Amino acid sequence: MAPRIISYDEPELKSFASDNVASKSGATITYGPFNGIPPSASNDFLKEYQQPVTVRYYHEQPVLEILEYKRSVEISHWGSNLNTEDHLVLHNAGPKFVH
Repeated sequence: MAPRIISYDEPELKSFASDNVASKSGATITYGPFNGIPPSASNDFLKEYQQPVTVRYYHEQPVLEILEYKRSVEISHWGSNLNTEDHLVLHNAGPKFVH
C-alpha cells in the first residue's frame, strides 16, 4: 500500500524553477527541475538558498521497534545439547493515537 501524502513543503526557489517547485502525483512528490544552480554551490549559496523540506503522510500500520534484546545460551557438555532463550521487549513506534 502506497503512503497517502497529507501535505508537503515547497521551498522558496522560484528563481531556479521554470514552473512549480514541487508537484504531487499519487504517492510521489517531484521537486524541480531546477535551472541556474552552479555546479559547485558555495557555502554562501547554501546559506542563502538551502531550506528544510517536510513531508507529512498517513501511515496506519504498526512499526515494530526492539527496545531490549537479551539472549541466554546454555551448553551441555555431557548431553551434547545447546539451549538458547531470547527475551525481547517490543514497542510500537508507529503512529500515536491522539484524541
